[in-house]
Amino acid sequence: MRFIPLARKLLMRKTHLVGTIKNRKYLPKEVLNRKLNVSELYGLETAEGIVVSKWKPKKNKDVLMLSILHDLEMSPVPNKRGRQILPELPVRVKPTVVLDYNNGKIGIDKSDQMSSYSTSIRKGVKWYRKVPSHQNSFARLSRY
Repeated sequence: MRFIPLARKLLMRKTHLVGTIKNRKYLPKEVLNRKLNVSELYGLETAEGIVVSKWKPKKNKDVLMLSILHDLEMSPVPNKRGRQILPELPVRVKPTVVLDYNNGKIGIDKSDQMSSYSTSIRKGVKWYRKVPSHQNSFARLSRY
């Protein structure tokens, strides 16, 4: 199997990778062409530990994920209001790759949201004068 070359380079440098991917030429055709039922997971793993997975969360949606860190396993998910998993309700499951990806994405979205509040630069200022000020405010925010 030939996987994305970037994943191999990152694996050689002992850097983890978790993310969504689009339909590319290096992806295995078995994963891309596989028909899945709702909330079914399918994927392939190389001997090196690179995992390409396909998950169907909804009827008309497929999610392709690439990971160096995870296996092909599903984890129970609490409901959206943050309550514990109750024994009388059906347990929802998601792939561990998706849960980890979403948790990491929340921090980035929050950081972008907070930095947008603290922009002190006017729109009339030329872009090359905005860059140092924006970098300074972003550094202060990330330090916080």
